[in-house]
Amino acid sequence: MSTIPLLASLCIPAAAVLAPFAPAGDYAGHWGIDVPAEPGSQVTSPVPGWVTFAGSVAGMRSVTVAGGAVRVSFSYLADIAVEPGERVAAGDPVGTA
Repeated sequence: MSTIPLLASLCIPAAAVLAPFAPAGDYAGHWGIDVPAEPGSQVTSPVPGWVTFAGSVAGMRSVTVAGGAVRVSFSYLADIAVEPGERVAAGDPVGTA
């Protein structure tokens, strides 16, 4: 069983954690929590903030939203619905899974 930080538990609906936050050991560099999404479902920002990145990284579509002390990245998107510099509210769509 993995532990989800309080902020993440407030932002993420109850879901299976596919890969926990694990910056050391076998998961070196994995600085996030992977949760599943149904293909074709809308992906929304859990926090208000600014889109700091929207594009492709290593062939996968990704979006990053920065809001205060929180930065949220969404990877493996089928489509991107925002552009860098765009302001988003919590609950605004950022892409499609």
